[in-house]
Amino acid sequence: MKKAVVNVQGVQKDLNGDDNSIELVAFGHIGKINEKIYITYKETELTGLEGTTTLLKIDKQSVTLIRTGSILQQKQEFSLGKKSFSEYTTPYGTMQLGAFTKKMFIEESDNGYHIFIEYELDIDGQAQSVNTLSILVREDK
Repeated sequence: MKKAVVNVQGVQKDLNGDDNSIELVAFGHIGKINEKIYITYKETELTGLEGTTTLLKIDKQSVTLIRTGSILQQKQEFSLGKKSFSEYTTPYGTMQLGAFTKKMFIEESDNGYHIFIEYELDIDGQAQSVNTLSILVREDK
């Protein structure tokens, strides 16, 4: 695994049309094994997930987000045109998340990757928001 700089921009638009956005720049690692790209980074206080490690497993058809830490456990898969379910486990309880991936692309450049995902989120079967994730990853030389 090589050192990397990970820039995550997330936007959440709720059912009323109100936007909430967040941007995180973190140092992490990137590697490629058997045609899959692996990106890891530590969440910070900014995201409210301090102490959590995020792993992104990326192949040509999907992105799997795995979060592990003392306050959160989650594994969510994103595949274009498909809905996936995951359990979002916190010390306060577990919620069932559903994510329908509306748009997704993965672009490779000379110095890294750009991953874009737009998805509809529901919690315990109730529609919550439309979210976008834009993740830029570049090798930290």
